[in-house]
Amino acid sequence: MKEYNIKHIPEGFNDPYRSFDFERIPRKPIKDDFVIVKAVIEPNNIPEKDVFLNWKLNGKEQKSINSEIVIDHVNEKKYYKFELGRFSAEDKIEYNISINNKHVNINSDKFEFITGKNYKVDTIKKVNYNKENNFLEVVFSEILNINPRIYFYFDKGNLRSSFSLEKINIKGEERCEFNKTNDKYSLKDNRTGIIVQITKEAFKIIIKKKKEVLLESENEILAPFELVDYFNGKFELKINFKNNAEDFFGFGERYNCLNQKELAPDICVYNEYLYQEDKTYIPVPFFFTLSGFGLNINTPNYIKFSLNQGNKILKIKTQLNSNSTNLDFDLFTGNPKSILKKYLQKVGGAKLPPKWVFGPWMSGNSWSSQDIITKQMELMNKFEIPATVIVAEAWSDESTFYIFNEAEYNLKDGKESFDYDDFDFSKEGKWPDPKAMVENIHQNNLKFILWQIPIIRKPENNNQQHLNDEKFVIENNYCVLNEDGSPYRILDGWFKGSLLLDFNNPKAVKWWFEKRNYLIDDLDVDGFKTDGGEFVFDENIKFADGKTGMEMRNEYPISYIKAYNDFIGDERITFSRAGFSGAQKYPIYWGGDQISDFETLKNMIVAGLSMNISGNPFWGWDIGGFSGEIPTAELFIRSTQMAVFCPVMQFHSENYLETDNWDRSPWNIAERTESEEVLNIYRDYANLRMNLIPYIYQEADKAAKNYEPMMRPLVYDYPEDNYVKNIEDQYLFGRQLLIAPIVEKDSRQRDIYLPAGEWIDFWNGREYQGNQLIKHLANLEKIPVFIKNNSVIPLNLNHDFEIGNFIGNDLDEYERLTFWVNGNIEEYTFEDDLNNQIILTQSGNKIKANFKGDLKEIYIIAKEDRFDNTLISKTKNNSDFFVYKITNE
Repeated sequence: MKEYNIKHIPEGFNDPYRSFDFERIPRKPIKDDFVIVKAVIEPNNIPEKDVFLNWKLNGKEQKSINSEIVIDHVNEKKYYKFELGRFSAEDKIEYNISINNKHVNINSDKFEFITGKNYKVDTIKKVNYNKENNFLEVVFSEILNINPRIYFYFDKGNLRSSFSLEKINIKGEERCEFNKTNDKYSLKDNRTGIIVQITKEAFKIIIKKKKEVLLESENEILAPFELVDYFNGKFELKINFKNNAEDFFGFGERYNCLNQKELAPDICVYNEYLYQEDKTYIPVPFFFTLSGFGLNINTPNYIKFSLNQGNKILKIKTQLNSNSTNLDFDLFTGNPKSILKKYLQKVGGAKLPPKWVFGPWMSGNSWSSQDIITKQMELMNKFEIPATVIVAEAWSDESTFYIFNEAEYNLKDGKESFDYDDFDFSKEGKWPDPKAMVENIHQNNLKFILWQIPIIRKPENNNQQHLNDEKFVIENNYCVLNEDGSPYRILDGWFKGSLLLDFNNPKAVKWWFEKRNYLIDDLDVDGFKTDGGEFVFDENIKFADGKTGMEMRNEYPISYIKAYNDFIGDERITFSRAGFSGAQKYPIYWGGDQISDFETLKNMIVAGLSMNISGNPFWGWDIGGFSGEIPTAELFIRSTQMAVFCPVMQFHSENYLETDNWDRSPWNIAERTESEEVLNIYRDYANLRMNLIPYIYQEADKAAKNYEPMMRPLVYDYPEDNYVKNIEDQYLFGRQLLIAPIVEKDSRQRDIYLPAGEWIDFWNGREYQGNQLIKHLANLEKIPVFIKNNSVIPLNLNHDFEIGNFIGNDLDEYERLTFWVNGNIEEYTFEDDLNNQIILTQSGNKIKANFKGDLKEIYIIAKEDRFDNTLISKTKNNSDFFVYKITNE
């Protein structure tokens, strides 16, 4: 007798982007929705007359419904469909699917839902001002024994609103002023001039700054608030506000466009392999507008925005449940700089990673042995191409993810952990001596990063140690659990069927890192590539601290990455793909899996800029793309040029076809494309990256301390300039360098907009006035870069002061610490991680330097011979530049 499987998952993996042949439509029905149930049966040879949906309505048996078979001839698939019809609010429907004929008699699991109801929340019962705690409370009329409320109060000068299904305790700032006139109430912050006005009878909320209205409740087309009650402890909240914003920036890592105006971004951590479009690994529920306000929606739950689509209404839709019965949102006012700073002061600023992070990185998914890693370092040295980090992804046994592949050892109970000396490494194996390898890597001035994933993999290769670990995890509930208490297994996609470690369980976290202690204590690895984190597909699953999948869909990667950061300490790093609000506290990140083409290059500039203006500055991507055919020589060069002016510069690739070498290393790209130019240009730009480390590290430090981005879209620094609002292929890297990547195939020139001020060509010193569009030549070996006038660029140069020439990868000393002075300076301060501080001042035509630290001399580069300091040479690159020496006397 054949075994049949009836597959029906009512909410379809909780996936907002895909519909499935085995889900319910709609997934969460409300009153008057027409409900359809779909199922897949394998094998799919059961006649439709033998497949039934058996159901009850409010406890009463109903006539079974015969299935209808729907056939997808294009994809050669079919599913079974049952039309249930429409229901009233609070109807309870229970059902299961059965196969019943003379050969088969089986039933699916039982399922149920309660029909929800939508309520308008637009009638005020009362308005209270709490003088003692400085907040304004609006209590709405009762809905099903609930009196929804909204609170307004000020926190550090910012307006916070809390929509709640119950009374909550609030403490606002004292400097606010309350007024009441007839049925109108107002709360004002005296320092910022932000005012909330409430009209009780004809209900209206107006939020303004001084006389300028920022947000106004929508009362004509929609209710200002709508609440859907599903009668099971879950609610959907809709907020509708009129506004005058025409531009919306932020929302986390966005690939489709920088300005999200008239779009509908959502907040959902999601793994989309290649071509992300409107999906993202790192959503952030924060945005700013150019009309003077920004919002932070303070919830980990799924959010769907509608940004003035066809009207001037900002719509926000999110979820509430019994764990979280209120929604807080913060309103910030000002220009983009002040709004981003206020947001980061609220949620936590970015953490500055170690300086070695900012050098070039080397990585390849096929680097699966000690021999390959060693050969890659040898090639790096042979070609004199500097790097500061090497990543090993394919190092582990692919089961435990903490034991080197082919290591031999005595089995241990799942509770126990290993020391390095517990392993025997064969000289003929893939990893004959990991400790010696890591020591060699460090001797080559490189840091070493190992790949990780937060799962207990579904057993596939009879690894007994892994089976012992899995058994221990299940017995002790160290994994995430289903609603019924059974282990949750990943429902779909990557690592389907695996367990997910519960990083909200302190005992599970302790066990997990005891398994990995030897990697830090004995091997001295420098961090972990913390991949994945997008594995929460069911909003009902349970975590040890009481949170559910509803909250943890977006919070899980933060829980995961925070645990690793707590484990490794401040001198090591995590390199992560997924994240959420607060991810900036646990750097660094990369832009996920990308195909190799020019369109992706454009998308990654957008992703980096949107990531940065969402508060997460330390980000990079895989040069030339991660997947697919080998990039062309031109694409690899143009991607390299952009990546030099990106917070993290890394080449990496997947093992696209195991029969060939698909590395994105410059030596392999040069060989595969038969282009020596690739190798030479990559070398020049990797050397340039090392030249720029003093500038990059200083700008990174300023970004962290001042709550600023490193990749700065022009709209961030020039919000009053209407021309820059939709420019997404130019940016400032740090505060002084303007970058204009070449993003079109076969292009050797491009239009570049120079904002207000004076700008100097990085390569030849030519000066340009701002507020103009120029057509700029860009041959293959050059990327357009401009320096803001009256600025200083610190560099580490060789003895000939040539930009782009080899200086090695040592970050603990300088060849020649050189300050490129453009225009005039009053005072400039340079500080590094080596306890050096140098203050430059200009008096007439003389540069003076005040030294602190061990440096004995520095150098100044300037265009033309205009300083009275000790002139030592002209640069070889360009005879118009002169070099001066200043000693610490």
